[in-house]
Amino acid sequence: ALRKNYETVIQIPISYVNLPNDYIITNELPQKTRITITGRGTSLLNYRYGKDFDSVKIDVSRFISRKRELFHTRELMDPLKKQIKDGIQIERIYPDTIRIKVAKQEEKVVPIKLNAEIELSQQYCFCDTLKMVPSELTIYGPREVLDSISFAETDSLILFDVKDTLRPKVTLKKVPNITFSRNDVELFICTEPFTEKSVDAPILISNLPQTRNLRIFPSTATVHYQIGLSSYDKIDASSFAIEVDYNETALDEDSKLTIHL
Repeated sequence: ALRKNYETVIQIPISYVNLPNDYIITNELPQKTRITITGRGTSLLNYRYGKDFDSVKIDVSRFISRKRELFHTRELMDPLKKQIKDGIQIERIYPDTIRIKVAKQEEKVVPIKLNAEIELSQQYCFCDTLKMVPSELTIYGPREVLDSISFAETDSLILFDVKDTLRPKVTLKKVPNITFSRNDVELFICTEPFTEKSVDAPILISNLPQTRNLRIFPSTATVHYQIGLSSYDKIDASSFAIEVDYNETALDEDSKLTIHL
């Protein structure tokens, strides 16, 4: 039975070569071609089980001018035959055509948008603003794609019960046909315990005419606030502007005024 002619399908990898550094392929390309071959059963056994094939190469520099996009795989017949021994016939190559779209690669600098949810541990607060390094990056791709992008975005970062200073790295979300100057960013998360504090601050009067005199009681207000330990001694009564508005007074002398902070 092995002396009879049979048909089988094999797969051979494809390599796309000679793409200049300032160009990019903008569509998905097949990584293998399927070859239908016929021959005697004894000859086909090696092709169906365990034989490795070298990749066949397609020169994509031919498509840079964009005057053509279709590559006819029958052009691969000669390099394919070099890997097929005598007595084996190539009947069909699939796909019969490959569409190759090539575009000039340009660049653009965009800000990075952080996609993060950070929940601190109880009695902890940020001791500094959240920093991301870098805050912008260069992206590369076809001009029509670059024009549609206003920022790069990180993958989601979720942290719970944070009470230490952390420097996590966050990867960037991939964008089709776009490459980044880097693949991640570094965050600087600074936390510290906080405590409660209160100060008595004077109440100021705004919009008071020079010809008027206004007496208020009480003349001070107590401000209760939470403060990180590192800033405990940096905040005092002068840090708060507390006032009442003279224009809110009624005609009678016993008006109650809203305190504004």
